[in-house]
Amino acid sequence: MKKYHNFIGPYCVQAYMVDNGKVNVHATVGSTRKKGGYNWEMNLPKTYKEMVSKWVSNGLKVTNKYLRLPEGLTFDIKKSGDAIKKLEKKLDIVNCYS
Repeated sequence: MKKYHNFIGPYCVQAYMVDNGKVNVHATVGSTRKKGGYNWEMNLPKTYKEMVSKWVSNGLKVTNKYLRLPEGLTFDIKKSGDAIKKLEKKLDIVNCYS
């Protein structure tokens, strides 16, 4: 896996291989770029403060730049597929009730 991205409503789920052979799995909000990515000046808790409680109550960790699973940001290649599915499932739930 080199890079993966999938759009779910206003979210862009991204996964990519890092130098140590592990895979980072996270989601950005409001990305309109075809290949994903995020605005470096973004501050999710400040910009989307009305959504933070929904994200957290649905089991997501909120950082300034992205949403991720509480288990971590980086996964072994074998576990990365499950992490992507789990993150997408959580975002589907949040997207339905937003």
